[in-house]
Amino acid sequence: MKIINLSHQDMLLFYSSVYITLSLLEQALIQHQNRVMHLGARIYFPIKITELCH
Repeated sequence: MKIINLSHQDMLLFYSSVYITLSLLEQALIQHQNRVMHLGARIYFPIKITELCH
């Protein structure tokens, strides 16, 4: 019983750590995407505006 219990706890620990890692990665990815979008907007919109003006 003890071995099964321990392995079950280990599984829970493993899954929770994987879940936390994935959620942190997801947050980092979203922040990175936002930064890329802001950079893209900063580069893209001035070009579009100058195209419209000419």
